[in-house]
Amino acid sequence: TWKKICEAWVKDDFEGRAWTIAIIDRMRQILWDEPFSIVWAARPERKEMP
Repeated sequence: TWKKICEAWVKDDFEGRAWTIAIIDRMRQILWDEPFSIVWAARPERKEMP
């Protein structure tokens, strides 16, 4: 499930996140004939909260 995937990402400091999202996005592209892009799967940026 999506929850198990997210828990695994957090546990390993988001290691493997890009590969998981890339595979899901590729399947989406094949099923719905849409453009493929992995750019949005990049590691989250750390920003200071005011």
